[in-house]
Amino acid sequence: MPSLPVGVVMIDASTLTKRRRWIDFRDGCRRAGSSDGRVGQNARTWHDGSRHDSQGLSMPIDPFSTPASIRRRLLLLGGLISPWAGASAAGGAEGRLRQGGVVIVFRHAQAPGVYDPPSFKLGDCSTQRNLDAEGRAQARRIGAWFKQRGLQPTQMRSSPWCRCIDTATLAFADIGGVQPWAALGSPRIGSDAENAAALQALHRGIADAPHSGFEVWVTHSFVLSALVGSGAGSGEGLVMSADAAGLPQVLARLPPL
Repeated sequence: MPSLPVGVVMIDASTLTKRRRWIDFRDGCRRAGSSDGRVGQNARTWHDGSRHDSQGLSMPIDPFSTPASIRRRLLLLGGLISPWAGASAAGGAEGRLRQGGVVIVFRHAQAPGVYDPPSFKLGDCSTQRNLDAEGRAQARRIGAWFKQRGLQPTQMRSSPWCRCIDTATLAFADIGGVQPWAALGSPRIGSDAENAAALQALHRGIADAPHSGFEVWVTHSFVLSALVGSGAGSGEGLVMSADAAGLPQVLARLPPL
């Protein structure tokens, strides 16, 4: 086997197998009647990210959701990540944004946990999983990155979830005007028909990106996966445009700041 450059990490087959097994487990839970991926209504996500059922027994969680350092290392499944990849990726994102005609789609900043609580209500932030202190600081760092480079979006859209709106508002507090957009919301509460319609709306939005500028969207990992088949770390942005067929394509990534 050829040697790898110093500092490069290769994701082995066992990691991919574990990931596939998790997906099978999660999907099995959903087919069993749990709309949010829990096993039973009494399941909980503890603050440390562990999952327990009503008897306190440990339950498997998606290892790609926590912690942030694991997400960063396993960002490109089956690929290679080098220590200098973040800097080069950020440079590529800046260039694409300056060219215009793109949308940079962020996953919301750090919000501990995996799912929203059972008492979740869309219009009530107290019932949702929200940004922690690091998540709020991360959102401000995103805004600082844009401001330092003189990059200003033509429009900002966000999932109606509080952690997404807060990410956009904290990042671009000096601009304002964050527009909640249901199409960017988590598909976990929508029907198949609603989710399909939302995805088509997002496709049109990316295809209609302004030629002389760029838009900023803030959403969830599930939405990013539906758009381009790849999720993102907390606070990570994917620069997208429409390809010849009108489908979203990733041109560059802005790593978590």
